[in-house]
Amino acid sequence: MGYKYYKRKREDKRIEAIVYLLILASFVMYYYRETIIKVLGIIIGIVFVIALLYLIFKPKSTKKSIQETSNRNVKIIVTDEDHITRKNENNVKVYEPLNTQSIKNDTTQNALHVNENIQGMEKTFFNQMASKKPNYQERKKRGNDYEIHVGKYYETQGYKVIYNGLINGKKDNGIDLLAENEHETLLIQCKGWRTAEIKQKHLKEFIGNCTTYLEDNPHLKEKNTKRVFITSSENSERGLDKYLTQHIGKIKYIIMPF
Repeated sequence: MGYKYYKRKREDKRIEAIVYLLILASFVMYYYRETIIKVLGIIIGIVFVIALLYLIFKPKSTKKSIQETSNRNVKIIVTDEDHITRKNENNVKVYEPLNTQSIKNDTTQNALHVNENIQGMEKTFFNQMASKKPNYQERKKRGNDYEIHVGKYYETQGYKVIYNGLINGKKDNGIDLLAENEHETLLIQCKGWRTAEIKQKHLKEFIGNCTTYLEDNPHLKEKNTKRVFITSSENSERGLDKYLTQHIGKIKYIIMPF
C-alpha cells in the first residue's frame, strides 16, 4: 500500500513539473516572441545561403556526367539482354553459351548433402578450379567460342558473317570476323579475355592489321569499311579512353561480356 502511494506521488510531481515547464515556455515565447522570430529568420537565411552556394559551386557531379557521356561515346557495351532483345525482335535464335559460373553456383549452393563436409570439399574444389590458370587449349577454345558468340550477334543484326579466324587460324592476319551488309563492311577483332587488361598497343596493332588486310584485298577499299575491336574484358589501361576519343571514327570499341 505504501509503495503504491509513493509511486502515485512521484507521478503527480512529474505532471506538476511538466505543467510548470509548459507555463514557463509559454511565458518566454510570449514576452520574447520578437527575438525568437528574428533568430528563426537568421537560421532560415543561413540555410538558404548554404544551399544556394552548394548548387552554384558543385563541379564534381558535372565532371562526372561529362566523363560518363564521353565514355558512352567511345565505348559501347553489348550485354546478354541485347542478345535476348534482338532475338525477340527478329525471331532469330542467338547463340547462347553455357554460363559455367551459374552452373557452379547451383551445384555448390543449392545441392543437398547428408554430410556437410562433402559440400565444403566441393566449394574448395570449384574455387581451386576458378583460380587455376587456363592452358593453351582452354584459351583457344574460349577464343573460338567468343568469335562464334560475336559472329552470331552480328548475324542477328542482318550482317553476313565470315569466320575468318576459325577458317584460317593463325593466318587470319589479325581479322577474326568479316561482317557485311548493304551499307558497310566490318573488320572485327575479338578478344575473349576474362579479366586481362586491354592496352593501346592492342588497338594500334589491330589498326595496322586492318591497313595490311585492306592492301591485300583492294576490293574492300571501294566499300564503307570500318574497324571494330570487341572484347569481353572490362579492364583497360589508363589512357585508353583518351586514345579512343582521339580516334573516334577510326575504330569502334565494344565490350561484349561472355
